[in-house]
Amino acid sequence: MNRYTDLAKGIAMFTQIGIMIAVPPVLLAVLGVKLCERFGIGYWLVAVMIVVGMISSAASVRSTLKGLHRDRARREKADGVGSGTNFNKHI
Repeated sequence: MNRYTDLAKGIAMFTQIGIMIAVPPVLLAVLGVKLCERFGIGYWLVAVMIVVGMISSAASVRSTLKGLHRDRARREKADGVGSGTNFNKHI
């Protein structure tokens, strides 16, 4: 692949991961504030919603990075390039 293509893919992935981290907690916090104002619930709900958003973000990022790792390993295997020395299974 072209060097600039790899750079563009890297920048796109960096942006995507940043959005995946930021958006769910913010949206759930806004939703929590709206629910608190509408139903008169205490603002503890906002904290719960932020935590749920952070957990959701972490799961999304983990899934995306796992897929990237799998694709990279598949591409290296197809190119005949090994992943290097691995001492995890030495026994």
